[in-house]
Amino acid sequence: MESPRFFAAVAIQTNSPRRALRICAAPLALGGAAFLAALLRHGDLAVAQTICSSVGGTLGPFVRPGTRLPSNDICSGAIQFLPLSLFQARMMIAPMIRQWGLVRLFCLLAIPTFVPLIGQLALFCRHERLRFEVGTVLGWALASLPATGLLFYCGLDWGRWIHIQAIRLMLMVMLISNRVVAVARQAGAARRRNPWIHAAAWSAVLLYATTWMLPAVGDHGERPGYLDVARTLRHLHLPPPTAPEGPMKLDLH
Repeated sequence: MESPRFFAAVAIQTNSPRRALRICAAPLALGGAAFLAALLRHGDLAVAQTICSSVGGTLGPFVRPGTRLPSNDICSGAIQFLPLSLFQARMMIAPMIRQWGLVRLFCLLAIPTFVPLIGQLALFCRHERLRFEVGTVLGWALASLPATGLLFYCGLDWGRWIHIQAIRLMLMVMLISNRVVAVARQAGAARRRNPWIHAAAWSAVLLYATTWMLPAVGDHGERPGYLDVARTLRHLHLPPPTAPEGPMKLDLH
């Protein structure tokens, strides 16, 4: 997912896709080779045990996804899923996706996540001098969809990955904004700010940031933003419940 973004950033900075391709050719090739190697040889149970022991943990029995574990259990999650194939991982998480309604939840939460960024790109697109930059960013976003979709297919941290994509898009928007400021300074254009509009904008940002939240997994449903921090902290201090069905046994052979 990172390679297209680096290429887009270099293309915007150099204003030349060909030059960006020459600069990014070697990193793109290495990244593609590493991706294929990880996809074809993702590891087995012995690899997972080695990784777990290297960080001072112990790889226990397979635990059903969604089960709350002690905070010092560092060998669950991605390390425990390492020996699984894509199909096995999908079979493990499919019941949770249906039970928690993740498709509906994150389709709704993705709207306030991306609408401000897409709106800013639309404003940039009104300027003919910025259409190359906007097209480059949209091309990067489309090129990242297959790899992101693969994560959604075999994992549960949908909110975390949506947040990562939103932050990446925000950085690209900021990169274009810097070009806008530089062009305005070169032209000597003075920009007047209406204090009322400025205050309204900051009020909207405050309301936006405190009235909704993008949960990492979504097992608790919709959350009312950072106003829910107190309840979240209290929930984290509760003792982890025992999984009702106990550890799951999964045949990895």
